[in-house]
Amino acid sequence: MIKDEVFDLPATVREATDSFKGEAKRKGLGYEVIEHPGVPKLVHGDQRRVRQAMANITANAMQHTNSGYVHVEVWLQELFEDRATVEIVVQDSGSGLSNEKLDALFRDLEQVSTDGDGENVFEPPTNPSHNTQGKGNRTLGLGLAVVARTVRNMDGQLRLKSEEGKGSRFVIQLRLSFQRGTNLLRV
Repeated sequence: MIKDEVFDLPATVREATDSFKGEAKRKGLGYEVIEHPGVPKLVHGDQRRVRQAMANITANAMQHTNSGYVHVEVWLQELFEDRATVEIVVQDSGSGLSNEKLDALFRDLEQVSTDGDGENVFEPPTNPSHNTQGKGNRTLGLGLAVVARTVRNMDGQLRLKSEEGKGSRFVIQLRLSFQRGTNLLRV
């Protein structure tokens, strides 16, 4: 069940990402979390699920990046009356996935379609127990399937653009309501 509670979005971002600083330092990775101006501070939604989705995607990026960087950015994509569309971007310079591996990974877990930007859009899995992939891909696929389902249940979208040897870029897009006033960050 998705909760509708008021929570501090920037604080939730920090809670989801701060725990990865030590691992990034240990691996010698550039690790940066950027909250862009205009992101609403207090929003309505399911804080636990937002934090969990961000942490899972960030953990995935850390796991598959041995050199280079992992960056997390939070953007205000659109503002309309009392609703904001927020994008949480997790980008890494890790191993990435070829189109063939990406297709194979999600074939039995997800329906994959491509939007106009060439990013894969993940829909909820139709039968997550029917996976014929190898164990490493199964773990990755199930983790992403859980994130995709969680984001979808919050009326959001998960997109992925990945290139083998060059890294991946995950975008979690959420539509969150908020109260107008002094709620917008002025960073």
